[in-house]
Amino acid sequence: MLKIATIIGITASLCFSYDYNLKPVKITNSVHCFFGKLEAPNKKNNGNMVNTCYVDQGDHYVVIDSGPTKLYAKQANETMNKIKSQKVKYVLNTHTHDDHINGNDYYASKGAVVIGSSKMEEQSNHGRMENLILPEAYNGTKEYMPD
Repeated sequence: MLKIATIIGITASLCFSYDYNLKPVKITNSVHCFFGKLEAPNKKNNGNMVNTCYVDQGDHYVVIDSGPTKLYAKQANETMNKIKSQKVKYVLNTHTHDDHINGNDYYASKGAVVIGSSKMEEQSNHGRMENLILPEAYNGTKEYMPD
């Protein structure tokens, strides 16, 4: 009976989580980036086609492009905090594609100010990512436009 319960538990955890397996690349002493794939979003890359960079400002980070999902943003932030644990104070969205802005809500919920064009709301490709990637990767993602 214990073996069946263990198998069910492992299966359930695999169904409700996704690991982006993010690896930061050190660009300079104060800049680390995560580089996505040069392809369209799909159920294999789960929207990881963005380049997200963390700029160390000494006592906080500035994040450039928050990523395709809340989960991506969370995993990127956790990975960077292993390098240097500090708060993300600002998120800069370079443009409105959902692979660049869908992680905004994660950072905003932690107190970060999200910066981007006032035109992003009307130019956004609302809901595209949710329809192209695995539900367990998109789970909990909420659209959040720049402050």
